[in-house]
Amino acid sequence: MRWLYYSQVLNTFLLIIILCSFIQVDGKIRRRRQYLSNNFGAYALDPAVVSYYGTGGGGSYTGNSQQNNRFIVGGVVYQYPTPVNVMSGGSYDSQQYNAYLGGSDSAYYYNMNNMKLPAQDRWYPGYYFQGYPFLPLLNNAQLIRFMLVKHLSEPWFSLIYCGKKTVEVRLDKGHFCSLKPSDTIEFFNDDLGFNIRRKFCVKVISVERFDTFELALEKHLSRALPTVKTVEFGYPNEIFPFIQFNGQTPRERGYEHGTILSERIDKSINIYREQFLKNKNFNEKYILNLCEQYRRGISLYSNDYLEELDSIAISSRQDPLWIIALNCRLEILNHLSFGIQNECTVLYNKETCQLAENWDWIKDFQHLAFINYIKSNGILQMIEPGVLAKVGFNSYGIGVTLNFVDPVTISKNPSNIPLHISLRAVLDQAKTYEQALDIFKQNGPGFGGHVLVGDDKGQCCCVEFPGDEVRFIPDHPYHTNHFLYTNNNNEHFKNTSRYQNSLDRYERVKQLWKNKTTLQSILFDYDDSQTYPICRSFEPNDIGLVGTVCSLIMNLKERTMNITKGNPRQNQKLYEFQLDEKDMNQ
Repeated sequence: MRWLYYSQVLNTFLLIIILCSFIQVDGKIRRRRQYLSNNFGAYALDPAVVSYYGTGGGGSYTGNSQQNNRFIVGGVVYQYPTPVNVMSGGSYDSQQYNAYLGGSDSAYYYNMNNMKLPAQDRWYPGYYFQGYPFLPLLNNAQLIRFMLVKHLSEPWFSLIYCGKKTVEVRLDKGHFCSLKPSDTIEFFNDDLGFNIRRKFCVKVISVERFDTFELALEKHLSRALPTVKTVEFGYPNEIFPFIQFNGQTPRERGYEHGTILSERIDKSINIYREQFLKNKNFNEKYILNLCEQYRRGISLYSNDYLEELDSIAISSRQDPLWIIALNCRLEILNHLSFGIQNECTVLYNKETCQLAENWDWIKDFQHLAFINYIKSNGILQMIEPGVLAKVGFNSYGIGVTLNFVDPVTISKNPSNIPLHISLRAVLDQAKTYEQALDIFKQNGPGFGGHVLVGDDKGQCCCVEFPGDEVRFIPDHPYHTNHFLYTNNNNEHFKNTSRYQNSLDRYERVKQLWKNKTTLQSILFDYDDSQTYPICRSFEPNDIGLVGTVCSLIMNLKERTMNITKGNPRQNQKLYEFQLDEKDMNQ
């Protein structure tokens, strides 16, 4: 009987061992650190991108959060966090991740959290395992003879990580001159801050050599520089680069936006900060208090948009309130009574279903704005860095433009939903012309501004936001920077000189419209004898050098955008961008 008892106990124990052997490490093991005795291994905390190195080249392993969690056998383990942890909704805690120190070694150095990281830009020998932690012999060990650890700056680090950049072009010298197919490269980046290092691993598929960079880019431009359309322009200095966001969630899209465009976001914030603070009656505290109000309005309206904005802020290392400021720039400028009446002429041709705009603004934005394709949402737009929406259209053929206009009054019950957020909501949600107008109506009276809405069926409407309620002027095909419909018989025109720019352009458009002038000819129209032409050169005024930053025409039937890269008086060439056919909804 005793033998039978011990036999049953032994069988039960063996059964448990067998079952445990087939338990894979998965993303659910993230609530606590696990470290096996005798340096046998460690669990990778999903969704962190983690690396393990053994001292003296004893063992090497690199894991990627996009693959299965990994398990290392052999060597001393070093573990550190990545921004993926922050982006996953948790707060960053330097004590959450411990370093398992195994003595000093010249191949490692300390960071500010007392964690050991491998020294950069050198080759490391080793091996890694993947699979079942309790049965290492079934892991199909893969031997990595050499692994190159190399720093990579933004935006290229994120573009490779997101799968958009698949070719790296380097001078044929140093570490790269000895690179061979099947070699492994670990790219890392510290740009995010927070004392955090991001990293991931790639395998070299092939190596090609060229006599010049031009020859390499001629063959591999789209895969080496995915944000650049032609070799004549080069990011980050390209005028209106084409940048595609592939993220499926607000957090992913915000992360792409912030990392790829961090420099442009920083410059844009500095420009608007300077403009906001020109009014001596208001300081930065007042500006940020306004941003707090709009942040609450966005939060009540859509957590998704707030999450995307916060992700932009984190990944671009900016104060979240200044990202909000970029998205409510129209409202802030109106609160500060800037009286901007010298920008933007918008048009819609019912016969061709073309929606067009001349964007008149500060000259610096020629090198800051960009063409944005949000792949998951089917949106093609021209926007400023850090902003969720501006001028563009969606896969259903719904298009929007934007004008600055002074508010006439202030609503007693403001929704505090910035107009840029409403524009994004229309592009995200509206499948019909009526749905687009309904979104603007539901989102409240706003605080100044005008949107010309058009669709691919010949319908258009001027949507004005004077501050008391949303005003609709159906079938009106053009607009400038003054309200056409108010309750007080255009009392805001008392200061006629202030609105003369807008009034002159409006009358000129009306004249050309009667003559059935094409949209492109209207946008490019100028005469040196005119005080306020439709297409303007850059001239100094109170807010800097202001003129036509670009002209664009959107064909809502064909889902195309044609845009000048800069002031059309200097370059009238139109560059065409289009939604992918599979993203179109007819």
